[in-house]
Amino acid sequence: MKDLVFILYLSSSVKLLSQKDLRDLLDEIAKLNEKKQITGLLLYHQGNFAQIIEGTRDHIQSTFNKIKLDQRHRNVTKLIEREIDERLFPSWRMGFQQISDDQANKIPGYLNYMNKKKINDHLSTSPKEIKILFESFIRVNK
Repeated sequence: MKDLVFILYLSSSVKLLSQKDLRDLLDEIAKLNEKKQITGLLLYHQGNFAQIIEGTRDHIQSTFNKIKLDQRHRNVTKLIEREIDERLFPSWRMGFQQISDDQANKIPGYLNYMNKKKINDHLSTSPKEIKILFESFIRVNK
């Protein structure tokens, strides 16, 4: 794909989100992202967000500008914007389900982002910035 970019940013929610709040947010995001063919990853833990959005430059720029204006969070900080040859998360659709650690360990391919060893194994071919994001998010939210 030509003109493909990703942005990695952090922000803080203005309030702690319930499971229902998160589901509603993710439903909203999924609908908007599908229209613009945006993929990526959203992490949330105790009021903190880390998100990677990827797609065409125009769609990513317009989406990030809307994100910065969204009153549901603050301290939106862009860490990285980079051109990419292919998507890092081509089939990652927004979704959320709260499950126990035991349930998670039984799901093939489930990625427990709080487990540093599993993250390093999973992201061994990803750009180092993505690894740094996960490691930072784990460190801050433990």
